Amino acid sequence: MLLLGLCVRGLVAFKVTVCDCSEPLQTGILQFSDENCRSDQKKADLQPVEYSVYTESRAETKFPGFLCARWKQQKHITTSFFGQKVIVPDKVALDTSPMECWTMYESRRCNEQPMEISENKFVFDQEPAENGWWLSTVVLETINCVVEKIQLFQELEGDTFPTPVGMASAAAGSLSHNHITLVWDKSFTQRTTPKSCLLESGVGSISSLGSSGKLRLHDEGKELEFHLVKKQRCPPPKIECDMIAMIAPLYHIIFHFITMFIIEMF
Repeated sequence: MLLLGLCVRGLVAFKVTVCDCSEPLQTGILQFSDENCRSDQKKADLQPVEYSVYTESRAETKFPGFLCARWKQQKHITTSFFGQKVIVPDKVALDTSPMECWTMYESRRCNEQPMEISENKFVFDQEPAENGWWLSTVVLETINCVVEKIQLFQELEGDTFPTPVGMASAAAGSLSHNHITLVWDKSFTQRTTPKSCLLESGVGSISSLGSSGKLRLHDEGKELEFHLVKKQRCPPPKIECDMIAMIAPLYHIIFHFITMFIIEMF
């Protein structure tokens, strides 16, 4: 029976599959068909460029604002039988009303005490005296103030605008937060003009993202990447066009290889 079984297995044909492994492809569990996830970009398709990223500020209304703060500087002084003093300092923040803030700015005084002018600040900061009484504890205090002049900016009339203490309503006239009071005067306004500021510059490579009409600007050294949409801006009879690639608002990139390209971010 064993010999018969061996003879029967010998009659079964072998099945052989031959594979062409000249161009192997490594695949993972997840397969991405998005063209932005392709990593097999040919070096021949990459063009080295020098680029600069700019941000453009919008036209705004500029007007002065005043930050006000007050606090009590205290000293708890305990005098022993032998005249030794134990002094414990303390600082207590005080609320400041808009009217008190305007009074401090216009009079340059803090509770009738003259404030010192330091650049764009008015300050009164004084330590209380250290006089104590024998075998007793006394609390001596002074009230200190500071007023700082700042610039506030508003894009649209009647819109809210950012401040150091939070978003403010244009009609409110004042804003208080964490014992700090902000007041402003819109009778002295100035309209600013848009201007561009350099954010980043470097050397990268630009390539096409297939049939989508997009470009990819990649800076490997700084680990930056921009996805761009080309847009012609070529008034006749100009032959060499500026290429505009839209990305995000208030941003644009200028990069050079053969001609100049300007990329605006949206």
